[in-house]
Amino acid sequence: MSLTQVKEIDIVKKQYVFKLKAYYGIYSTLILIQLVAVLFSFLGGTSSFGGGNGNLNIEGISYSGNFVIMLTLIWAFTSAIILTTRAYRYDDFSFITNRLTSHLSNILFILTICFLGGFFAILSGFLIKDFIYLKSHFHFIENDRYLEFPGVFSASIIGTSLYNMLFCAAGYLTGTLVQLHKIFIILIPGVFFGLTFLSPRGVLFIKLVEPFYNESSLWLFALKVMITSAIVFAICIGISNRMEVRR
Repeated sequence: MSLTQVKEIDIVKKQYVFKLKAYYGIYSTLILIQLVAVLFSFLGGTSSFGGGNGNLNIEGISYSGNFVIMLTLIWAFTSAIILTTRAYRYDDFSFITNRLTSHLSNILFILTICFLGGFFAILSGFLIKDFIYLKSHFHFIENDRYLEFPGVFSASIIGTSLYNMLFCAAGYLTGTLVQLHKIFIILIPGVFFGLTFLSPRGVLFIKLVEPFYNESSLWLFALKVMITSAIVFAICIGISNRMEVRR
């Protein structure tokens, strides 16, 4: 028997570093979907408008990075689900570990990819702008020069990263519930469909998400996201303790 006592914090650090290096597929997927989103945003634009009066005709196309952010949120949700699958959970058995250290290293990894996703999603707006400058012969009018200010630019990244965190927490809970019982594969989409479409004008779903999308204060929004995510991850840890060993 070894007399060396391994600290849990050291195990978490080793697992976190391992996941940063090993889960490169999550990074490559992020880059791919954001490049595709940038391409579609550039080719199609967000919206178009036009008008005229006599000999004067005006035609305009609006571009934004909203489509990139939307796909990034979907990526965050699915990436968190992937982390709960059996193949990824079995990677942790390469270390002296338990479920708590495994979850903690997953949460640290999720925090990292949320920031990366938010950072590159905001930068993609500048990439779209560059494409328009190079390929378009129309006059270009900017309404997002506020992003050039360091404080606002940082706030945009933080806000997008926090939304990624919410979607990751939802995905992690979804994946954990599915690992607990396969019935949740049907039950979770059914609940989402019911909240969104069966209630009058989706009132139930709007009430559920309103505290997050309708918040004007970044710091209050960050507090809400951190508390909500902490509760969700705590629930996931509690659920996993009910599972069989190496299930």
